[in-house]
Amino acid sequence: MQVPVLTGLILLAACGCTDLKQSAYATVQNLQQQQCQRAMQDDCVNKQSYSHYLRDRAAATQ
Repeated sequence: MQVPVLTGLILLAACGCTDLKQSAYATVQNLQQQQCQRAMQDDCVNKQSYSHYLRDRAAATQ
């Protein structure tokens, strides 16, 4: 029982904070795309890459 928990903690520690943020961003983008497609909307937009999102965010805060 403790081995899976320990393995998970090691994997989390090995994974950088940027990787976690990028994965979370991609997950949210994919969920939004799926919801749009399920609603059969014609205006589903293509998802923006994480690096493009960071550039836009940096430009907006300056």
